[in-house]
Amino acid sequence: MRRRKGTRVTGAYARTLREVAGRDAVREAEEVVNASWMLGLLHAENQAATAKKVCAHMCAAAHEVVRAALLSHDPEQFADGCRELAASQRDLTRTTARHEGVREFAAQERAAWTEASQLRAEESLADWYLLAEAARAAGLGPISGPDV
Repeated sequence: MRRRKGTRVTGAYARTLREVAGRDAVREAEEVVNASWMLGLLHAENQAATAKKVCAHMCAAAHEVVRAALLSHDPEQFADGCRELAASQRDLTRTTARHEGVREFAAQERAAWTEASQLRAEESLADWYLLAEAARAAGLGPISGPDV
């Protein structure tokens, strides 16, 4: 028995629909993963910024200890304050470098995320046009607009 043309066209539409649905599921999963990744990066940036602020505060406090020791003419307190100031300045330098590194990495990741999101939107639009053409060929009429 020979298949009718309409059955073949409707079958083509069903295959296209399955393919598009599969790609939609992948795109949605990518969005969830990417959103989670961006949230993690934001958290890392905030932690690095907080660590930098704490180190800056510790550096300022050590500077005050040195200043107080100078005013009180206390050589032991002055020596302790200088050691603490030097250590806090080293910590601040390291923490600032780490903070800058995290910020640069996060900026690169945000740019990649933006590009990937744009690509997913373009792929979604292309899939909608593919599905709309398959629906038209199957005689199913117009389908609703793309969800981009």
